[in-house]
Amino acid sequence: MRWLLLLLGGLGLLGRPAPAQPDSLAHRFETANTAYAQGQYGRAVDAYQTILNTGHTSGALYYNLGNAYARLDQLGQAIRYYEKARRLRPSDPRVTHNLEQVRRQAGVYPGVLPPRGLQGVVQGWSPLALFLAGWLLLGSGLAVAVVWTTPGRTDSWRHPLVWGPVAGGLLLVAAALGTAYVHSQEQRGVVVAKQAPLRAAPTPSAVADTTLPEGTMVGIGDHRAQWTKVRLANGTVGWVPARALGDV
Repeated sequence: MRWLLLLLGGLGLLGRPAPAQPDSLAHRFETANTAYAQGQYGRAVDAYQTILNTGHTSGALYYNLGNAYARLDQLGQAIRYYEKARRLRPSDPRVTHNLEQVRRQAGVYPGVLPPRGLQGVVQGWSPLALFLAGWLLLGSGLAVAVVWTTPGRTDSWRHPLVWGPVAGGLLLVAAALGTAYVHSQEQRGVVVAKQAPLRAAPTPSAVADTTLPEGTMVGIGDHRAQWTKVRLANGTVGWVPARALGDV
């Protein structure tokens, strides 16, 4: 997939839509890209959202949605979809560049939300790397056991070169599954409204401790009626209207 570069206003956003998609969605995706190229950004957003509603997701789709929302000056939504794109394409410099530029425009850069609990422990751990390393160790232990097993010899499993790699491999596989589960439990959101009052309780009459600007990254907690409990980067906890947030 190749993305051409296009200057987005004064932000310097790399804004050309990504073209490659599955054949079944190619026509819809091309229609959305055409609308974007013609400057019909609202129409492009609607077309990209229609693709999302079919259940299809991809880094390119999220990236293009971020570009379209940035053009519409809906910075919260732009940040939201750039974040989604970055999860699928963490090493793509175009996604990172556009996300940083829109955050600066919104005044919420860098928007880092530190992990907590087990999320902080496993931050940076790769479930895939752990899983592959575990299977490598497990396979090496089993291979040694097979080589050493001969007629009349049944104690090969007791040798450290056998049970050691097998035990270590099983532990790494378990760690990979646990890490993947913890990562899946991490819920983050972005303020997509122009501003959202952070209240001490889930009611409009509660005291508003502060007002969160558009594009603020928050940790998602409990839900109660039309309210969502959030955590800020500095540890502050409060409630905001659920409609003011978009998931990441």
